[in-house]
Formats: sequence, C-alpha cells, structure tokens
Amino acid sequence: MQHGFGSLLDGVDQERGRDADGDDDDLSGRTELDDVDDDDGILACLPSIGYRIFNSRPTISPPTPHQRSANGYTSFAKWQDCETSEFRQRFIQAARYTTNNWSIISLTFVPLGIASPYIGLSDTWIFIFNCIAIIPLADVLCKATDGVSSYLGETTGALLNVTMGNVTEVAIFVHALLQRQYTVLRTSLLGSIIVNILLVLGLVLVTGEYYQRGQVYNVLATRVAAGLLCLTTVSFLLPSILKLTTDNAVVARDMLDLGRAISIVLIVVYMIYLSTQLKSSKFAYKPLIQLDDPIMPETETVETSQIRLPAFGNSSLPPSPDISPPPAFDRLPLYHASHVTIPSLPAFSNTIETLQDIKTHPFIQKLLPILLLITSTALISICGGYLVNSIDHVVDHSPLSKTMVGLIILPIVGNAAELVSGIMFASRKQMDLAFGVSIGSALQIALFVTPLVTLIGWGIGREMVFHFSVFEVVTLIASTVLFIALTLDDRCSLLKGASLVAGYTVISLASYFVPDMD
Repeated sequence: MQHGFGSLLDGVDQERGRDADGDDDDLSGRTELDDVDDDDGILACLPSIGYRIFNSRPTISPPTPHQRSANGYTSFAKWQDCETSEFRQRFIQAARYTTNNWSIISLTFVPLGIASPYIGLSDTWIFIFNCIAIIPLADVLCKATDGVSSYLGETTGALLNVTMGNVTEVAIFVHALLQRQYTVLRTSLLGSIIVNILLVLGLVLVTGEYYQRGQVYNVLATRVAAGLLCLTTVSFLLPSILKLTTDNAVVARDMLDLGRAISIVLIVVYMIYLSTQLKSSKFAYKPLIQLDDPIMPETETVETSQIRLPAFGNSSLPPSPDISPPPAFDRLPLYHASHVTIPSLPAFSNTIETLQDIKTHPFIQKLLPILLLITSTALISICGGYLVNSIDHVVDHSPLSKTMVGLIILPIVGNAAELVSGIMFASRKQMDLAFGVSIGSALQIALFVTPLVTLIGWGIGREMVFHFSVFEVVTLIASTVLFIALTLDDRCSLLKGASLVAGYTVISLASYFVPDMD
C-alpha cells in the first residue's frame, strides 16, 4: 500500500518537473481534449444531451444557460447565424412598413379593378378587385376630408366630415338603386349599421382592453346614441310590420308614402343631433378634428449650471470650459450606429428639395386635399359601379346569396376605414375617439344616409321602401338590444367586446343560409 502511494507521488513529481522545465505540449497546440479517447467506456455511458466539454482556455463570450430542463441537465442557447438574424430583422421591418402603409400598397388594386372589365376578366374577379380597391380609396377620402376641414371653421369642418364621411356607402347604394338591386340595397343599409355597432365597436373594446384595462368613455353620449338607434329601429320596423300583416295593394302604396315621410323626419332629427353635438360637449364624443399622431411639445433645453436634483435640491455645477476639437477632427465624418449619412447625387438632392418646397407651399397645402377629395370620390363611384354590376354573376356562380353580400360583404368593404380608425384610436387609449368613429358612423347611416337614399329614389323614380324581411327585422332588433345592454355603463371590458364580435359572427353565419326575397 505504501509502495503504491509512493509511486503515485513520484508520478506527480515527474509531471511537475516537466511543467517546470517548460514542456512544449502547450506550444505544440495539444490540449487535454486531444488525449481523450472517444471509445472510452466511461464517456460512452454518459448522456449525449446536456453536457458540453469546454476548452481550458478562456473565451470572449462564454455560453450561458438560458433554461433548465426537468431532468436537471442544463441546456445552452442555440447558436444563431448572422444571416438568420438579419433576415428576421428585415422581415419585421417589412411587416411594420406594410402595416403602416397598407393604404398606399392597396391602391395598386384601383387601376386593376377599373381595367378588369376591359381585359377579359370574369365578373367574379371584377367583384374581388373592386372590393379591395374601394378600401384604400375610402381611407384616402377620409384623410383628404380631414385635410380640407383643418382649413375651415369648426362648424363648417364638422359638417364637411359628416357629409363626406359615408360617401363610399352612398356611392354603392346609389348604384344599387339605379340597377334596382333592392335586396342588396336594403340589406347593405342594415348591414352598415350592424357592422359599426357590433363588429367595429367590439374590436375597439377588445383592442382597448389589450393595451390598458378599465378604460372609460363618455356614457352620456353613448346613451344618446342608444336612444337614437331605438328611434331608427322603430322607424324601420313599423312599415315592415304593416307590410307583413296585409297583402292589400292600397296599403302597399301607402307604405311607400309612409317610408318617405319617415325619411324626412329622420333627417330633421339628425340635423338636431348635429347641432347638439356642435354646441354641447357633455353629450358628445371628442371631435374628430385631428386623426394623425398627437404632436409632442418641444422640450426646452436646460443649462448644465441649473440642474435640479430630486434628492439634493439645487446643484450648481461649474460650467464646463469650451473645449475645441482638434482641427483634423472637424473634417472627419461622424458615423452613428443607427444612422449613416450616405452622400447623394447633387441633381437628385436638388429634385427632392424642390418637391419639398412645392409641398410646403401654402397654396399647394390647401389645393392638394381638395384634389385628393375629388379624385377619390370619383374613383369610388367608378369602382362602386363595377362592383354592383358584378353582384348577379357572383351570386349565380357562388354559394353566396344577395342577403349575405349586402348584409356582410359590402358593409365591411364600405366601413373598412372606420374599422381601421377605431382600432387605431383604441390602441392609443383614446376611447372617446374610437366610440365616436363607430357609433357616429352607425347613426349617420341610420338617420341620414338611409333616408337620403329613399328620397333620391323618390326623385329618380325608384320605389325604395322600408320593407325588411323577418330575418332582417330580428337581426336589427337583436343588434340594437345587444348594443344597449353592453354599453350603458362607462367601463370597457374584454367580455363586452367579445360578446359584440360574437353577435356579429352569429349574424354572419346565419345570413349564409337565408334565401333571397326577390
């Protein structure tokens, strides 16, 4: 035993002697890992996952474990390729750019939708392309209207917003009225109200709760809107109930006159509602004057000698002497991590500066929104005409009915701008603005657009009456009751938003199985 222990000590002394004499093992590049036998039975028994043999030499950034598995082994972070990380960043940037500029990107469908009837495409593709084209045009129309309203007074600007707010729906409704698409027209009017008080408002509540829980809104304005929706529901249902309870031709003709009289009454009520909104802020949501990001106030620069420390009071720091950089340093370009100035061509720079000067000219700033307003309105009318012309072909060659096209598809297309604006305001924690977009649009269609279309039909010889089917009557009553029951208090809730969206989903599914009346 003593002999074995002495041999072991002699071996250790020999190893120390070789190290002291400056052995060339380290200089030859060999390490302890090179002496490890891969066929060693002890190493073969160890698990292959959860271990890593490190070199004895230190590294710059040693790997650190990011989680521990259930069996006690430590897993290390996976090595990521630089190209993969760069691809991910580019993908995120592209997705962010697409989200922020969806309207500009979608404008490419406008010439495609207008040219589709002339290049031999089927009516189905004409319907699809023009549906997509109307969505960005409606957004451009809203922005142009806000630009024109900013140069007008408060009252005139509000009236312009009211007038141009639903130009998309009016264009589609007038084309449907001219082509005697009464089922599509009637269901589109009803669907535009439902999509705002159920789908848009539901998504607004869900988005608001996602960013901040327990947000509040103007409950008095919501109660006024609920009362006006009840008035609209009664006005639409009375002619329908009288029509459903009798088959007399004289009564049917009288229902036409009754609908026109009700239209005049609703327009008068809407004018009173507008005047109340302009004069009183108690029963109104915040005015939609500025739809862009709020301008942050400029921060004032503070001298270094007047810095107020929160814990130690005023601290008068001695002013630092002016230190001038070396002469050669002034001529060196400064490169930052987030911005690198790339020299551009003089001609291109001059062109950009000229365009900026033209854009900032006061006359151009006032003229550009007017031109965009006129152009977008004309393009919406053209695309709306092609859209309505292709409805019959889509209904005949697809499982969709006219009821579903008018009640679901066309209202979503026409109110896409309101949907995006409402979600945007809710994400910014501006619930009054979001409620004003959704509920205000619903009231405008119910109290102004629907009576206006009825009076236009009266003027051009089209018999537009408030004659809704049983399914449409039940849908309108249920939507109004659901809206009133969930919005009478001033608190946002995820359950409220989910219930409104669920109600709209149920109506959408049911409309698929409803046959057409005519």
